[in-house]
Amino acid sequence: MIGRRKRICEKAILATKNESVTKLNLQVQRMLPGNGKSCYSIDTVMDPSEAVNYPTEFLNSLNPRGCLPHVLDLKVGAPIILLRNLDSPKHCNGTRLIIKTLHSNLIEAMILTGCGTGENVFIL
Repeated sequence: MIGRRKRICEKAILATKNESVTKLNLQVQRMLPGNGKSCYSIDTVMDPSEAVNYPTEFLNSLNPRGCLPHVLDLKVGAPIILLRNLDSPKHCNGTRLIIKTLHSNLIEAMILTGCGTGENVFIL
């Protein structure tokens, strides 16, 4: 496990488009044993009167830079990276983690990089 963590920390794949990242992530997921879990975003408009102009299906189809896709497939053992500062300095943008357990609304992961290396964290 330690050798695998070290390899994950030392390597990164850069991609220019979200479509490329999605394809690479799916390939990595297929290589990991076990069943995956699909996590879905909740997309709604803030003003209910605008719901007619922006149906949920349309909002779910959007994939802007810096935002997660509507469906995020995860698996235990998969490397993940934080895209936002949650609790600096341990849980900040760019921190790499590895998924230990997936619950219905919670991810248990271990920090692989930064000042919290080796610590377990819970992400809601």
